[in-house]
Parts: sequence; structure tokens; C-alpha cells
Amino acid sequence: ISSGFVYEGVEGNRVEGVTATIYYKENESGAEQQWDAEEFGQQNPQVTNGSGIYMWNVPKGLWQVRFAKDGYEPTQTEWLPVPPPQLDIMVPMTQHTTPVVTKANADENGVSISFSKYMQTASLTGISVRQDGVAVSGRLLFPEAQDGLTNRVHFMAETPFTAQEVQLTVPAEAKSYAGDVMAAADVRTLTVERVIEDLVVQTDAAIQV
Repeated sequence: ISSGFVYEGVEGNRVEGVTATIYYKENESGAEQQWDAEEFGQQNPQVTNGSGIYMWNVPKGLWQVRFAKDGYEPTQTEWLPVPPPQLDIMVPMTQHTTPVVTKANADENGVSISFSKYMQTASLTGISVRQDGVAVSGRLLFPEAQDGLTNRVHFMAETPFTAQEVQLTVPAEAKSYAGDVMAAADVRTLTVERVIEDLVVQTDAAIQV
């Protein structure tokens, strides 16, 4: 067996639609060739599904899988012997695109930010929030960070916002897992969402009844 999955940035971010092609040679000095999988009732190449998975049941020999997808750098595994079964071979793929902020929203306690790519957390320390033109004290949280990468950031304010709007700045130096920086600083004004106290009171009253 030769199987595994393809991911981008972090292992949980699987890549769908990757063409995976497996190659075979009998030994280190043998000639490599694309494996004729049809003879064994299988397909070669394969296209990864939403879980980024590829898999073949292969006979004895040396095997290498090569991966390609438009917009991504091609990559490949090492030549791997079978036996033993080669399972859970995790293959990273890299896409060099300019990262952007895809979503940002504010509530009374802070600002949540989402990115189009997994970002290097060390490059996000310049994120800042201003209220009425004054810098807000707070701290950055990376609740879903893995291996120094995240695609979501939360700025937690030291004290709740009092203004109706706050200004968020994500610096141009913010860097993706692939080392690509933003085209420019992302500066935007966010409306602070607030809890409607009357709704809370009505809910409590309904529970009491």
C-alpha cells in the first residue's frame, strides 16, 4: 500500500484537486516508469478529494508519488520501498499568492480577523486597533495556531470598547506560510457589535415563566 494526503500550510488544511501520479522501479538502479495501475484494477494518476487523500495498493518495489495542481509548486515524495506498507505519507504543497484579510469584525471585547492563507504568527505582531484615534491596549490571541501558523487572529482589548467604531490595521509585513507578504497594509473601520440588553431580559423572563 502507498497512501497519504496533501496539505497546504498545516496538516488540517487539505488540498483538493491535486493530480497524484505514482512511479515505479524495481530497485535503486532500475529504470523508473509511470505505474500501469489499470492492470491492478486501479487508476494512475488520481485526483485528491476534499480530504486531500491519495492511495494505491501496490506490489513490491520502489515507489514515488508526484503531485501537481495549477497555481501550486509541484512536489514529490522520496523513493519509498514496499514492503513495508507506506501509510500516512503527508505531503505539503505551496501556493505563492498574496495573502489578504477575508473577514474582520468587532464586538465590545475585541476584533476577530480571518486571512485567505495560513500566516506566520510572528509576522502578525504589528496588528493594531485604534478607538477615537487612540491606540487601544490589548493582546493578540492565536487560538487555532499550529506550528507557528494560523489563519485566524483575535485582538482582545484590555478594556471593552466604548466607541461605536474602531479602526483596524493589519501591516503589509504580515506574511503567509509561504513567505508572501500582503500587497499593502489593510486599514479598515469596523462597527462594534453590541449585545442587546433588552433581548437578554426577555430571554430570562421567558425562562422564569
